[in-house]
Amino acid sequence: MGAYKQYCFDQEEKFFDSCLDLMKESESILEFYGKLEARQKEGELLRPDTMTAAEFEERAEDVYNEVWSDYN
Repeated sequence: MGAYKQYCFDQEEKFFDSCLDLMKESESILEFYGKLEARQKEGELLRPDTMTAAEFEERAEDVYNEVWSDYN
């Protein structure tokens, strides 16, 4: 894997690791999106530039479902 591709992958993983706490405290994916948007406006948690909004939404839904599947 090229160095830049690995860097992009690492940034996306760090971002989703940071999102886990928000996901765990959100009862729906929409609540998570709202909390994330508030954090983004504050500049605390920003989606990596290498990830499109569509890619983010698809992956966020997968990760959110994975997190909550442990509780269902």
